[in-house]
Amino acid sequence: MADYAGLRLDEAYRKAREQGFRYGSHDATEKDERPRPTGWAVCFQTPAAGAYAQSAPMRSSEADALDFAAVPFGQPCPPADGRPIGYPALPDVVGKTSRQAYTALGAIGIRDIRPSPARPEDDLPDVAEKHEKWRVCQQTPAAGQEIDNPHYQIVRLDLVYPGSSCPPEPGAVAGGDSGSGQDTDVDTDIDVDGPDVHLHRPGICHRKWWC
Repeated sequence: MADYAGLRLDEAYRKAREQGFRYGSHDATEKDERPRPTGWAVCFQTPAAGAYAQSAPMRSSEADALDFAAVPFGQPCPPADGRPIGYPALPDVVGKTSRQAYTALGAIGIRDIRPSPARPEDDLPDVAEKHEKWRVCQQTPAAGQEIDNPHYQIVRLDLVYPGSSCPPEPGAVAGGDSGSGQDTDVDTDIDVDGPDVHLHRPGICHRKWWC
C-alpha cells in the first residue's frame, strides 16, 4: 500500500484509482464535515502505508477499500484520526530581531506577518531581508494567545531601527520612572486658560484643544 499522507485529496483519489483500488474519505477531525476533493489534504489512511492488500485490486468489499482521513488544505493534521486539531499558542517575539521573529512564527505555520515601524519617523524597508536586524517592540496578537488556524492568522510586528529604543507605551509619562517609588498624581481636570498650560506641568497638556 502506497503512502498517501500529505497529498491533496483529488491527487490521492487519482493515484488510488490508477492502482485499481476503491477509495473513500472522511473528516480527520471531530467536526465530521464532508471532504472536498480539491480543497482537502490527506492526513491518515486505512489500510496504513506499507500494508499488503487483503485481496486483489478492484475488490468488491467496502471494508477493504482505501479510506482517507483528510483536513481542509492548509490546516494541520490532528494528533490522531477523529481528534481535534491542537493549534499552537503564539510565541513571544518581543525583543527579538525581525529575522528571529519570522523564524519563530513560521515554525508554527504563521505566514501572514505584517511589519510596521514602531516610530513614525523611521522608514521601514519593504523587503524583509533589509529589515531583518530591526527589533520587535510589540506584537499583535500578544504572546500566548491561542489561534484557530496558523495559515490564516495575521500577526503584526512593530519594529524599531537597530540600536534605538522602543517608543513609550501609550499612556506612559515621558521620562520614565522617577525612581522615587511613588506614583505621581496628575490632575488632568485642572482648568487652565491659555497656551501656557505647559508651565504648570511640564510635558502634560490638560485636555485643551492644542494638545
